[in-house]
Amino acid sequence: MRKHSAQGGFEPVLRCDTTQVEGGERLTHIKAFATQCIAKGVTAIVVHSDEAALLILESLLDSGVSVPEDISIVAYDDELAAIARPALSAVAPPKQALGRYAIRTLATRLTSPNEPCTHLLIEPTLVIRDSTGPAPSRH
Repeated sequence: MRKHSAQGGFEPVLRCDTTQVEGGERLTHIKAFATQCIAKGVTAIVVHSDEAALLILESLLDSGVSVPEDISIVAYDDELAAIARPALSAVAPPKQALGRYAIRTLATRLTSPNEPCTHLLIEPTLVIRDSTGPAPSRH
């Protein structure tokens, strides 16, 4: 994502890594991130998981932020994104295709362990819902 953001001329303003925190500490971390986004005037947030996106959405709404009018949110996964209010736009990986490829790869490795590894690029789909819109004008 960093490479494509840079190619588009976008610099990430803030980054929130919750991979090393759990439970209540994770929630506190996410709420602090949402507060930072508001303070910095962030207009869009791309979140790696639906779960974290839902928590960020809740924190923003609790703070009086309007989504998508003030800040747009895009989740990655699309397992829970549609149930949010507003429904979250999401990057949806083709999980069935990934699963089929993983099973074929595993079967090949088991029957032909010396077979060279292959790489596959599977494009996700962007599902546009109610959490994204034009960036607000900043005068």
